Formats: sequence, structure tokens, C-alpha cells
Amino acid sequence: MICDKFDFWLVQSPFSFMPAHDNQFKWARIVAKMEPLSESMKNPIAYDAYPKNIYEEKKEKHRISVGLRLKFAEIVEPKAEYVREIEFTRLEPVITTAGIGKSEPTWDFRDRAAFNLKDVNALYIIMKTPIKSEGIKVSYFSYAQIHNKMLGIIPTTAKPLLGEETYEIKF
Repeated sequence: MICDKFDFWLVQSPFSFMPAHDNQFKWARIVAKMEPLSESMKNPIAYDAYPKNIYEEKKEKHRISVGLRLKFAEIVEPKAEYVREIEFTRLEPVITTAGIGKSEPTWDFRDRAAFNLKDVNALYIIMKTPIKSEGIKVSYFSYAQIHNKMLGIIPTTAKPLLGEETYEIKF
């Protein structure tokens, strides 16, 4: 039913993170800003995206106690009546995606996520456009926090200048 009102397109965008020598990414973000080629059309919408919401398992141990009030508490002092150490797996986000249903899908990469992806060197968007759209313009922006041994954490932003790194896709 929705195909009577919209066209769907798959957009593949290659990417790579290349830190300078002795630098390491702590966090990086890529934003794809999508606009129609013709002024009279509505903005294209990110219907879905990949990679999306990838998590890493982290093992954790906590020591808990049950006191005389019969309530659980993490051990801060050794005055507990019953002590037990439990181990559990916590899921920590490595890549998160935002902007589904909007014109600016976003990918956040944490720690070494940008380098540990096997066979993933592109971002994918399933885009929804009104029927009879002639095309779109896509601009990419990146933001990052880079750790440098001498300078600490350095925030960076890369925005294309007018006309640079803006891609036109004609349908």
C-alpha cells in the first residue's frame, strides 16, 4: 500500500576512519543529511539503516548482600549478614543508530567499533521518497573525540563546504 505514495531506494555510502599516528578514536559520529533535488518535494526519509544498534557483551561481577531489612544492596562495607558474588553479562552499545523516520540518519561509533567491523565498510540507508522525486542531495558530516597521548582528548568536526562532499543522486 505504501508503494503507491512512495519510492524506496537503497543508498550505500563507503566510509573509513583514519586516525593520525599516536591518535585513537574514543567516539565518532557520521550524519547523512538528505534533501530533495527539487524545492517542491518533501525531504527524503530514512526508512531503515545499517549497521544499526550493535552491542558488545561485557562481563561484570558484583558483590551483593541481604541485610536484616531483607533488601538487596551492593557491598560498600563488610557489615553484611549474607554476601554473594554474582556474575552477569551487560550489553554495551558499540554502534548506535538514530534518525530513522527523519532526513538525517546518524551513526555513533564507540571505542574501536569503527575498526573491528568485519566486512562492513559502508553505511546503508533504505530511503523513502515521494513518487516522482527527481533525486536527492546527500551531505555527510562527522564529529569525533580523538585521544592523543600528549594533548588528551580532542573534539573534531568535519562539515563539507558549500558544494563539497555533497552528492547528487538522480532517479
